[in-house]
Amino acid sequence: MSSESLPLARGSQQTANGARQAQGPAGAGGRVGGLAPTAAAAVRLRGRLDTSALQAALSDLVGRHEALRTCVTSGPGQEPVRVVHPPDRVTVEFSREDVGAREVEARLARVPDGRADPGSKSPLRAELWRVRDGGGPAGTPEWIVLMRAPEAVADSRWMEILLADLAAAYRARLAGRRPDPVAPPTPPHAARVRERQAGRSAREVQAYWARRLAGAAPLQLPTDRPVTPGRSGHGAAVPAEFPADLADALRALAAAEGTDLFTVLLSATAVVLGGWSGRTDVVIGVPVPGRDADGPGSLVGDFAGVVPLRVGLAGGEPFRQLLRRTDAARREDLSHADTPAGPHGAGGGPDAGPALAQALLALRGPLPEPPRFPGLESEWLGVPASMAGIQVRVELAPTASGALTGSLVHATDLFDGATAQRLVESLLTVCRAVARAPDSPAPPPLMSDAQHRLITTGFSGAGRPGPSSPPVHAWFEQRADEAPDRVAVIADIGGSPAQLSYQELEERANQVAWWLRGRGVGAEDRIGVHLNRGLDLVCVLLGIFKAGATYVPLDPQSPPERLDHVVRDAAPLLCLSDSGGGPPSGGGVTEVVPFGDARARFAACPVKRPPTGALGAGAACLIYTSGSTGRPKGVVMTHAGLANQLGWLCESMGFGPDDVTLHKTPTGSDPSLWEILVPLMSGGRLVLADARDQGDPAYLLDAHARYGVTACDFFPSLLRHFLAEPGVTERARDLRLVICGGEELNADLSRRFADLLPTAQLYNLYGPTEATIAVTFHQVTGRTVDPIPIGRPIPGTEIHVLDEHARPQPIGVPGELFIAGVQLARGYLGRPGQTADRFVPHPLSPGARLYRTGDRARWLADGALEYLGRLDHQVKIRGYRVEPAEVEAALTALPGVGQALVLARPAPGGGLRLVAYLTPSHPGAVTDTASLRRALARLLPSGAVPSAFVRLDSFPLTPVGKVDRERLPAPADGRRSATPAAPTGSPDSPTPAAPPDSPTSAAPPDSPTPPAPPAPPANEVQEVLTGIWSDALPAASPPGIHDTFSSLGGDLECAERVVSQIRALFRIELPARRVIEEATVERLAKLLQDRDPAKGDGVARTARLVLRVRAMSPDEITAKLRG
Repeated sequence: MSSESLPLARGSQQTANGARQAQGPAGAGGRVGGLAPTAAAAVRLRGRLDTSALQAALSDLVGRHEALRTCVTSGPGQEPVRVVHPPDRVTVEFSREDVGAREVEARLARVPDGRADPGSKSPLRAELWRVRDGGGPAGTPEWIVLMRAPEAVADSRWMEILLADLAAAYRARLAGRRPDPVAPPTPPHAARVRERQAGRSAREVQAYWARRLAGAAPLQLPTDRPVTPGRSGHGAAVPAEFPADLADALRALAAAEGTDLFTVLLSATAVVLGGWSGRTDVVIGVPVPGRDADGPGSLVGDFAGVVPLRVGLAGGEPFRQLLRRTDAARREDLSHADTPAGPHGAGGGPDAGPALAQALLALRGPLPEPPRFPGLESEWLGVPASMAGIQVRVELAPTASGALTGSLVHATDLFDGATAQRLVESLLTVCRAVARAPDSPAPPPLMSDAQHRLITTGFSGAGRPGPSSPPVHAWFEQRADEAPDRVAVIADIGGSPAQLSYQELEERANQVAWWLRGRGVGAEDRIGVHLNRGLDLVCVLLGIFKAGATYVPLDPQSPPERLDHVVRDAAPLLCLSDSGGGPPSGGGVTEVVPFGDARARFAACPVKRPPTGALGAGAACLIYTSGSTGRPKGVVMTHAGLANQLGWLCESMGFGPDDVTLHKTPTGSDPSLWEILVPLMSGGRLVLADARDQGDPAYLLDAHARYGVTACDFFPSLLRHFLAEPGVTERARDLRLVICGGEELNADLSRRFADLLPTAQLYNLYGPTEATIAVTFHQVTGRTVDPIPIGRPIPGTEIHVLDEHARPQPIGVPGELFIAGVQLARGYLGRPGQTADRFVPHPLSPGARLYRTGDRARWLADGALEYLGRLDHQVKIRGYRVEPAEVEAALTALPGVGQALVLARPAPGGGLRLVAYLTPSHPGAVTDTASLRRALARLLPSGAVPSAFVRLDSFPLTPVGKVDRERLPAPADGRRSATPAAPTGSPDSPTPAAPPDSPTSAAPPDSPTPPAPPAPPANEVQEVLTGIWSDALPAASPPGIHDTFSSLGGDLECAERVVSQIRALFRIELPARRVIEEATVERLAKLLQDRDPAKGDGVARTARLVLRVRAMSPDEITAKLRG
């Protein structure tokens, strides 16, 4: 007999598609490229087994079942076909081995890892395991028969049929005869198949499924591990048991709606998967049989298939209504399921199901009796199904009592067993809810009452009081009384440190408080503080608190326009300033008092402690944060909230008199409050870093070494540079505590921290300004992996992860992070609308409030939180919270700018940077990059000024007309090479918006006329510095010696790389700020020569040597080193 080629049935079509997606097109040999998953069945036998008869019986199966001698093949450029081989050309792969009894379970668990070539002439493979030390009666042999077959044959009855036939063939072989041949498919079945095939063309089916699945996306469940290519396909099962009363209630609901139990389960499963994934459009794969009741009931064949059923979830829709829609859609989909899919790819028909449907649901019949082998006891063994290409599979079957029993099989590459159990819990909870109240408009709950209590009263921190904290200044007063002569604060400013004892600081702060009261300052009057970092700043801060007033920091390093806005918005009663001319007066809305004049008046005030009434909910601070309207907004922090936060830090972090804390965060940022106040509340020592060098890691390490710093706050990006400083382990040996926040902390950095500072503790803290510095904490160890949690709520605060209906989310399911508790700010000064939008009623505690952060998070099983990013587009750059809308508003207010879009993109040196995309306000509009940077620097904090600008004639759009952010080009990262491009639109007419599929020109926002070429280096020092700048800056072409550092995209991190190279080559220490201040290669070269002890000759000699080495080939360098 010869082989016969036939079109693929649906099961083989899906198998072939999966194999091709895995490994590519068919090779030259004609086989479908790639290995396909297999189905497996196993039975345990006890007794004396004739292995020769068993092997012969396996060969009989091949002759009996055509599907077991069918392979899938194709020629170049051709669709796959199935080739049926005659029985005498096919052999069964049969292996035998001894297996220990304890190995069986683990071996069965690895069965789904197996793959098979769909083009193999031996689709059936069998293994016989002889079990050593089996569990049967003493001396009774124990065997396990494992059979693997193509996944396409694995419908609901294949295992029953194949093992029953194997038992019958074994019985016949023991009797010395061959088994009876099987009859071919009955004519009615074949005729019905041909009738359906003729009734619908492949093109009609393709059009139906293209419409049905248009816009559908694969399910994305929240996993315990990332989804990566090359998954093993290994699955594990957790039980899913529906008691009889619940199953009967679901059957009654189905009967009332004229549908079946499976459709009820399908709708409930869609609710669960939608809730877990945050989707309102869910695709679930449903295995469908290809055999009819009067069809080939005793055959295995390509009858298995998966149909993707799409379920839409409408908010506020009762379950009964969802059930009706699902029933109608399912009937229509299944009416197209048994028609061959034809030659269409993914998304075009039922064969798209495995790729699109990441979850499968099956309701099967009861498990049949195990096959009867003569002289042997038999028992079914559970074999996990292959999870290749899918994430979860729910399989249920009815029992004699009316209950439903089964399991949820999960991909172990992605999910832990505990997560799978919670998914089953969600399904049972939803089913109970809809059986009880199918007409309720409220979405069914996704977790049990027990899990709800665990999350809302345990994980959340609700009801856990914070430390018994008096006002912050009262803590300080206690420490001053205990040790008045102890050094309280040291100002490391300008190379000549100054200090105050606790008594001196107490007396000066008291004088400030008396002076303020003498000026009529009362409770909650706002006092602007425009002071450079120094001893006076600390005295004034404490004095304001003692007077019961509100501290409004006005950082002298902030842009003047921003300070002007803050002063206008805050309208402080008066402002103390030690800067020449003071801050902007906000158009005269506040009185500016020069600090020199005020200091003399302080001296005439009493040094005794002024009486202070209850402060509690009174306003302590007004901190301005980035605003989505384009203007910063003032957050009103309370004394009670600040005392809870700082008191917790003192107690939980073990601060005491032996601690030395470095203050280096700008005063306009809320972490500066803990840096200044916690050491004074705990009797320790506060060191004030020079504000000009606060971002320079070399200076910071030097300060650690000189003062024995024990505690410090770092943004992760700055911590990375700090750890890279030479000698950090020895020079920072006193460091015991580092607090990180403001940016994502990754495992690589934490491991480096543990290696270099093994005796120090590292904490990851999270919290917005609206919740007073930090609300969660997590101690990080060197053995951690990404992502690092943000931890648990601190006492006195509550954390809730809620869905869009303000319901708590189950463990592991993402939602929006909300904050409650004593640390909540009052709101935004003078912005009742924004306050009401972000500070909302507490759904679980009437009368209380929640702050809606806009952050995504989820609870982990141990009660810690994992941060998942922003729900909007807000980002943090080098620890600064940046609202891109604020930057965009500033940009569009500038001349020549039409539209602006600001995104955070990966920076060349790691972390994130801001990239601004611009369109011209009119054809020919000039938007010079340097001018943009200068204008923005006057309006925005340094972290909010984009480091790269990309000019577009128009923004790319999605089909619905929105800006397509995915198609915005990455910055060219060239300087001169990127700037001269002229606009591609006509200078006389506006450029139309780019259609979704058209390219969009990208040119940086510079003058349309080509700029002058960069000025070349004039000497060897400038040439070396030009190379250093080229290596450090995010660009490709060399800078000119007159180009400014900031105009080339330079920021603090780039400056730190420049400083590191200068130190290594010239042995000259420079703070990073000098690179930015000197601004050009020409001026920086002069600075190096001025600092050279040899009056410039040493720097010049080093530069000449560097250039000679750069000009040498690797062989020449090697020869020199050897010589």
